[in-house]
Amino acid sequence: MKFTYSKTALACALALSANLVWAEEITAASAPAAVSESGEVLRYAEADTKRLPENAPAAANAAEAAAPAANPNLSAVGRALNDNGITPHLIAAYSYFTNPSAGIDTHKNEQLAMIIAGADINLQKAGLVKGGHIHFSQMWVPYIEGLDYGNDVGSVLAGHPPPYIPRVSHLARFTYEQRLLDDKLSIELGKSNPGNFYGKSLCAYELACVNPVLLKVAHFSAPPYAGWSARAAYKITPELEASGGWWRTYQAFPFTNGWEKGWDNTRIYNDEGNVYIAGMNYKADRSRNAYPLELESFLMHTDHKFPHPYYGRAQMEQGMTGIHVGARKVVWRKDGGNLSAPHPTTLSVYGSLSHMFNPTVFSGLKTYANAGVLWTAPFANRPGDTLGLNFSMARFSRDGQRAMAERYTGSDGWQPKRNEFQVSLDATVPINRSVIFQLSAARTWNGSNWMLQQGQTHADRPKNGLSLSAGITILLDQVMGLVDRTPPQ
Repeated sequence: MKFTYSKTALACALALSANLVWAEEITAASAPAAVSESGEVLRYAEADTKRLPENAPAAANAAEAAAPAANPNLSAVGRALNDNGITPHLIAAYSYFTNPSAGIDTHKNEQLAMIIAGADINLQKAGLVKGGHIHFSQMWVPYIEGLDYGNDVGSVLAGHPPPYIPRVSHLARFTYEQRLLDDKLSIELGKSNPGNFYGKSLCAYELACVNPVLLKVAHFSAPPYAGWSARAAYKITPELEASGGWWRTYQAFPFTNGWEKGWDNTRIYNDEGNVYIAGMNYKADRSRNAYPLELESFLMHTDHKFPHPYYGRAQMEQGMTGIHVGARKVVWRKDGGNLSAPHPTTLSVYGSLSHMFNPTVFSGLKTYANAGVLWTAPFANRPGDTLGLNFSMARFSRDGQRAMAERYTGSDGWQPKRNEFQVSLDATVPINRSVIFQLSAARTWNGSNWMLQQGQTHADRPKNGLSLSAGITILLDQVMGLVDRTPPQ
């Protein structure tokens, strides 16, 4: 049996358990008409308190969801909602992480279950406001075990990806979007996260390439955590878009719920600040280009105050500026470039870089980069599968390196390296139209203790070794017949 699905719709769901695959589709099998426009893409992050940070989803707005196909359950309700401009979303996910041989304390694990519910409302289709759209997403975490997993591992590349979610309920997005000039101009105001729009993941499994520089250092916070925001985007051409935005974010984002007023700095953590982003994106038209190229670039600035990575709160710093660039391109097709093929077997290469220019940066992490290869639709009867090989690198500042060295109390003379490396084999495999399985097996070198907070120490030497993660996502809205995410053939 052949299962197909919209990659964008999947990304919207997978973000529940990871970082999102770069918006819309990885394959030509994706179809914007079959996708939600919610940007329910949630990249998870770790805390600024008990365990350190984590980024996402981040997905760009996609086209409206298609009306549900004829099937039992609630398909009639779904069609009625769609006819009135309402696209509901209901998604569940379970994730598991373990470190058989990597990190400070091995053989630990983390497990969590998540549910996200929301809707996109097309006010024009509802007969209310031309070009108006409302986006809403709320997340619940009814089950989580192993919140200390990040500290147990210590490594930024092996220990940072798993979510740190100490609170059960989180507003993920609540915005009003106005589209103008034949949808070339989009202006969106409300509660959202920078990761809904910027820093899209490129690898086969989002948790294999979580970006700690964006999520933690640049103060994006993880997409389940929404703050006040304003963003504008203009399509210069159908392929080229310029955009910019402002967000009010928190360093201790795991201890927020998204409903904070967010205008003053009187919270107990004294951790609020502003993030400003300006960028350019290019995405080739897949219907006309057999070997499409996608590019993302943006500058970012945050005015957050933060403790010096070595001296701590005795020396407070403020403000950082950085850059992010990412690209992905199809370089080989089994069919030789037949644009009419609905599910081509392809090889793609990708790479991204996030770097902060300041000599002193929050948490002592200056750079994150990754690169890899994607093999899409490797088997003729499995057009939805994607396999990947991903390489990641994290680079610390000298102050960050000094701080990590002081956390180690062992007697064997271990010293942290400035560069940490990881390679992983990743897979995204749809079990059927509504259930998606993902897996990653990673090997880390030059393991660190970056995940520990200032003042925390350890006597066990960080180990280079293996870490594993797996997740399953269920598109409950599609199971119930409320939406149909199947792309047109």
